[in-house]
Amino acid sequence: MSDRFKFRVWTGTQMLSDAAACNGEYVRADWSECPDFILLQCTGKKDRNGELIYEGDIIQDVSRADKPLYIVYWINNSASFGIKMINPKKYELYSNWHINRSQYDYMVVGNIYENVELIESEK
Repeated sequence: MSDRFKFRVWTGTQMLSDAAACNGEYVRADWSECPDFILLQCTGKKDRNGELIYEGDIIQDVSRADKPLYIVYWINNSASFGIKMINPKKYELYSNWHINRSQYDYMVVGNIYENVELIESEK
């Protein structure tokens, strides 16, 4: 769980990785001047390719035949990360879950800031 306290930064125009966001000069010169920057925390989990999953990521459930897309988000009332299906089907009883299944079920395919087309294509 050492990855659990990593962050990414969305500056409004670009996503800065954990390494870029922690580089002192880069931080002061770039995103500290962006009043609308958004911090995105790591869930501490990895996808099937070993990529860390952050809040705001769009993940695909590759264990299901229809391969639905989900958005990773923070659930305040349970203090945990969850996933919300972008386009729940009629037969889906629940479209929100805690992100607790096997890492091999998920694959990061983008994020809600840089890949809006993935969300639009599901609607």
